[in-house]
Amino acid sequence: AGHQRYLCSHCRKTWQLQFTYTASQPGTHQKIIDMAMNGVGCRAT
Repeated sequence: AGHQRYLCSHCRKTWQLQFTYTASQPGTHQKIIDMAMNGVGCRAT
């Protein structure tokens, strides 16, 4: 989607530094869980 992907020459794993969708960013899943446990809706971000 227009963002550069990086490739590890040792294990061949790929990753991105920039994400198109906020949900794809590292840590978003844990943030959603924390908000749900505190009774805050997901749209409150």
